[in-house]
Amino acid sequence: MRKLFASSWLFALLSLLHGNVSYSDDSSYGCGLGSIVAPQKSLVSTTTAMAVDYFIPSRISATTTGTSGCARHSLVMKGKMPQHYAEANFENLKQGIAMGGGAYVQVFGRTLGCSDQVYSRFSRAMQENFQSIFEGSEATNANSTVKRVKNIIKHDPILAKNCSIQQA
Repeated sequence: MRKLFASSWLFALLSLLHGNVSYSDDSSYGCGLGSIVAPQKSLVSTTTAMAVDYFIPSRISATTTGTSGCARHSLVMKGKMPQHYAEANFENLKQGIAMGGGAYVQVFGRTLGCSDQVYSRFSRAMQENFQSIFEGSEATNANSTVKRVKNIIKHDPILAKNCSIQQA
């Protein structure tokens, strides 16, 4: 027990010397086991929370899975943006792709990291591949739709270069 206590204080001291103890701007801070043990936002509380999270590393999984009172980390949510957009706007997106463009298709392209410079190419590629995007029993599944669109982007050299699709 003394070793754990000494290690905790050593960790806290080293953190202070390196300037790592600060009030984080990350919205996922303040959750997980460390924040449950030391919930106040003070120097001692923050140091204690960091020590707990260091010795019992639950914060990473808590911030990425949304457990332990943590909001999902923005890095994780960014990869899900195309799927959320497709779910919320599925019929309008499907209609826009069938027509070869429109605001819903343009915003969908942006959620996939496509620049506005390749909008016409993106719209045309989606329209040309309408059947492969929306065919089959999974035609109403936004997740399947996004996977199929990402596959089309990967196989188009210009879109692959000008879209920064996230693997989610």
